[in-house]
Amino acid sequence: VSTQSTWEAVVSTQSTWEAVVSTQSTWEAVVSTQSTWGCTKMLPCGHACRGVRDEKECMVCLDPECLERNVSGQDIKQNPDDDCAICFSEELKSAPCIQIDCGHIFHYECVKKRLTTKWPGPAISFGFADCPLCSIKMTHELLDEPDRGPPLPDVKKLYRTIEKIAYGKAKEEQLLGAEEVLLETGEYYEDPCGFAVKKLAFYMCHRCRNPYYGGMARCAEAAVGFSDTDFICPACSGIGQDSCPIHNKEFVQYKCRFCCSVSTYFCWGTTHFCEDCHRRQEAHDYMTTKSADELPKCPGADKCPLKVKHPPNGEEFSLGCAMCRGGDTVAVRQIADDGLANQQDADNQAN
Repeated sequence: VSTQSTWEAVVSTQSTWEAVVSTQSTWEAVVSTQSTWGCTKMLPCGHACRGVRDEKECMVCLDPECLERNVSGQDIKQNPDDDCAICFSEELKSAPCIQIDCGHIFHYECVKKRLTTKWPGPAISFGFADCPLCSIKMTHELLDEPDRGPPLPDVKKLYRTIEKIAYGKAKEEQLLGAEEVLLETGEYYEDPCGFAVKKLAFYMCHRCRNPYYGGMARCAEAAVGFSDTDFICPACSGIGQDSCPIHNKEFVQYKCRFCCSVSTYFCWGTTHFCEDCHRRQEAHDYMTTKSADELPKCPGADKCPLKVKHPPNGEEFSLGCAMCRGGDTVAVRQIADDGLANQQDADNQAN
């Protein structure tokens, strides 16, 4: 009995010690975060600041008593026991916070991570730079300091770049005559740049890491079956680089990647569709996820609707300049044969 009691005492001591060590580790992690970014000042009310050090002006006091008395005069609806509305895993009081210009409060590290993670899908979007509680663009003095690491200046630069490209492309495609832009009741009245960014889709090139135009925004939802490495701008991929010595690239046509038809859509900056295949893609009958065996087979140059020899369906292929070939089937065949020979040469060199 004595030995048993001694053993139980040892086990109890061990459990207590492990609990102490676990608590100590958790506390040290909190202290580490707090000591790295936490403000060390005391507020006029006598409570410790829960903000970030080196702010020009300390954040409002989050003590329940001060919040109840509305000491700041800002009518703050959040309290220190609320979960951060970005991570949803830790209370606001658990780490240094910032109050962005709209008035909402979040963990400083969570805001930085949100800005670093950026958009959720392949198409570039800027919702990640909005306040998750009110959708106003997030702004704060600390988010503009490059020494602290937040990428907000880079986000603003990227938006300006895409805005410029989008406006030019929307003007070229004659989209700016839409009612949303021209009518006073329109969502984008006197804001053609905002309209262009909303209606067009842009992607980040996996190779050069620059944004590029990739078709209409509604096509972005149908970008199924692609990985990040598939999004490559025309300048890096070579797609769209076929050029006519007389008409340059203006009238160069491509076949549909998935069947023996002339393309009418160019989506994501990577893929040419005919009308039918594009409609199927939008209807969730994803052509981009089909294997080569599942795609229509070309019956051969003599019976092919294009009347040309081309690679198996599933690959991009240029039909040449529509102006130069006109209605001449021989010219079409010659241009296509030249293109196929060039593509085969490139494939052989690559192998």
